[in-house]
Amino acid sequence: HSQASYHSQASYHSYNQQYLSPQQSRSFSSSAPLQSGSSEYNTTLELTLRSLQDESLSFEHVIRAMQNFPAHALIQERGCALLWNQTFNADVCHMLVSMGGVVTILQAMRKHPTIAKLQHTALEVLRNLCVNELNRQSLLQAGGLPFVVETMQKLADDAEI
Repeated sequence: HSQASYHSQASYHSYNQQYLSPQQSRSFSSSAPLQSGSSEYNTTLELTLRSLQDESLSFEHVIRAMQNFPAHALIQERGCALLWNQTFNADVCHMLVSMGGVVTILQAMRKHPTIAKLQHTALEVLRNLCVNELNRQSLLQAGGLPFVVETMQKLADDAEI
């Protein structure tokens, strides 16, 4: 490996240990937000994007990535796609809702209304979450039902959905 390749791999593993391990990610989400455009922000963003390529990434890590980069459309889209696969499990659904998953997904939909794939996968995640009555209440409490209906109406003619 070249020195640059080694450095990149070392940074990636350091990121995974620092930001994606369950013990450390709690402190990351409570830390002050990174300044957009700073080198630390850009490095963290790049590593987050790379980590979201891992199909086996836990839902906790996915939702934290989405919460840490709400304005980044690709992170939101990839996060929703990963969560869609994971929310066929009732236990995952319950824990995801308890971590603010409904609000995070609605926020992604609201911030990126023109990205059809994100809208589609976000709706699928919400559908999976709402199989459970308590999770449906979370959607209602977050004011999500009118928004979901409106989004579905807007996307009804979209061939991708």
